[in-house]
Amino acid sequence: TVNGTPQAQWYLFTPSIANPAAPYVVIVDSHGTPVWWYRESVVGLGSDAKLLGKNSIVWTTQDSAGSGAYVVRDFAGQTEFMLTGKLDGHDLQLTPQGTFLAIRYVPRVCPPDCADMSQWGGSAQQAVIDAEILELDTNSNVLWSWKTRDHIDLSETGNSGWFPSVGNDIIHMNAVEPDGTDGVFF
Repeated sequence: TVNGTPQAQWYLFTPSIANPAAPYVVIVDSHGTPVWWYRESVVGLGSDAKLLGKNSIVWTTQDSAGSGAYVVRDFAGQTEFMLTGKLDGHDLQLTPQGTFLAIRYVPRVCPPDCADMSQWGGSAQQAVIDAEILELDTNSNVLWSWKTRDHIDLSETGNSGWFPSVGNDIIHMNAVEPDGTDGVFF
């Protein structure tokens, strides 16, 4: 504590998110002194680093298309397992059951699977990207999935709707969180 105010003991971050010359995952103490680091050697930059329990650390490596895998390592840097499947690097969360929640973006092939974006100034035959939440086991098997296109209509976005300047990412997810043993927040 500092003057009776609790302070974090450790900080975990990936400086490579904005600096391709620094492809590291780093843990520093409360003074900013590095106490653990790992140089990511695969193609792509490390991001979304987090601790998994007391003995593992996980982060994603993203390729130039934005899809990648999460690598779970021990603190000696040895790979314990990887979660694959064109996962997005925004978030990965451990569930109470020991499975993982992840996000994936799935492009629609247009035609034939087009979205009508004319209501918002776009094309009546637009190729778009949908988001999915996946529950994965440690072998990357999909145990459960939830797709935005099955549950969220674009009319639910209110008056603002979709804007052509945004591109084809129509419902963008940044985070997913377990809610108890059978629920999900996003």
